[in-house]
Amino acid sequence: MDLLRFFKINDLYRFFLLVLLFLGIKGFLFYFGTFVTTNELKFFVVAKFFSQGKWLYKDIWETCEPLSAFVYYCLPSNFSYFSKIGFWLNFLLLCYSAFYFNSILQKHDVLSDKTFLPAFFFVFLALSAAQLSTCSAPLIASVFLLYVLNKVLSYLKKENVNEMYEAGFFLGIASLCYLPTALLAFALSFTMLLFSRSTIKAYLLLFSGLLFPWLILSVIYLWNSGTQDLFAILLGKYFFVGKSVFQWKELAYCILPICLVFITGIFYSLRERAREINYQNICRHFMMLWLLGNLFVFFSSPVRSLSDFHLFLPPLAYFFTYYYLQIKKTFVPNLIIIGSVIIMLFMQVRFLNQRMRQDNMGQWFISSTESALSANGKRMWVIGSDYRSYIHSIPTMKYLNWEISKDDLNNLDHFTGTENVRRNLEKVRPEWIVDQNNIVPSLFERIPKLKSQYILTDPKSFVYHLK
Repeated sequence: MDLLRFFKINDLYRFFLLVLLFLGIKGFLFYFGTFVTTNELKFFVVAKFFSQGKWLYKDIWETCEPLSAFVYYCLPSNFSYFSKIGFWLNFLLLCYSAFYFNSILQKHDVLSDKTFLPAFFFVFLALSAAQLSTCSAPLIASVFLLYVLNKVLSYLKKENVNEMYEAGFFLGIASLCYLPTALLAFALSFTMLLFSRSTIKAYLLLFSGLLFPWLILSVIYLWNSGTQDLFAILLGKYFFVGKSVFQWKELAYCILPICLVFITGIFYSLRERAREINYQNICRHFMMLWLLGNLFVFFSSPVRSLSDFHLFLPPLAYFFTYYYLQIKKTFVPNLIIIGSVIIMLFMQVRFLNQRMRQDNMGQWFISSTESALSANGKRMWVIGSDYRSYIHSIPTMKYLNWEISKDDLNNLDHFTGTENVRRNLEKVRPEWIVDQNNIVPSLFERIPKLKSQYILTDPKSFVYHLK
């Protein structure tokens, strides 16, 4: 089948056929099971706190973004259903993003031809890694970034400064879904500086729009006496806690098929000259800035994962389309694209079958059937960074993120730290305590009353039960 010629034609039913093809591939992967990463697991645990009426940052010490946490709250609290519905929500958001991105390029005449190749390459790139099949904060943020892209392209075409306020507003919402995306404001500023006759008003509107959603969030937390916690934890701690949840070997597996297809597109398009007007040339340079801006976001993020690749899908899909539109002879490029898809699916199936989870490559992934401690419905406090024990239990103590909580828990020699822990323990009284950092013995020494209430039942795992 000549995929390139088929999707070059601007006909809506071809997009529906693309969705059906994507649905078949997703159904095939769904058969082998679903999972979430440890990065998404913390949102799942925060959502459990929400169901108890607790407030993020004020009652839950975690650096999760508020809008993404709310989306997770709307998903089922049963972990197996949660991962499965998250998988299909990912499919719906990707289909919507592919269609909307394609319509943006057509609406603003960014390419020389109106075609459905951008949607095709968007879907193709979304198959490059297993982590792109989960419902993650970068995925949710990427949807709002498409609205930013739409407004910026409209501004470059018409130079209506009001478009920049709306671009900033949607960027602010995206940053509430995935905080590092706020750094894209610098890429937008460079775009205005280099490719338009922007006045100071345009820059002020951009940053005013960016700050407006944050102002609304601050007012909500001010009303609930949580503004100090909001800024101290989300803004004060976000970029200083966390770790990468992938290995460079995984990244190599992800990008090699993509590089093969991209190099093929460049090679076969060398003989043809692209037909462009000046505006389209400006758009191409903006897409390069957008791509570099997302690269900056990736390396600035404290928790880097392959889920961040969602941010790269629009600019990469544009460049793939730009080169493949120029190709006349499509037989070999089609073979390479089909072969790359087969390789991607083969790697994902092997991954889902746990055959590639050597050398700690799978330490950040939790299967939908995984169960940690058999603590169904028990109130639990995990002192550490492994949230697996919360999957089937009820989280209680606000000390969720270890990097933030250790300021109190490692300072039990000071009265303030001990008193804060004691007060919180009396409020919730967890039935199980899983001590991953050997804090409980020191806590019992300073609060003898607790020692009489808990018993160590598993010395190897340091699990304490309420008597």
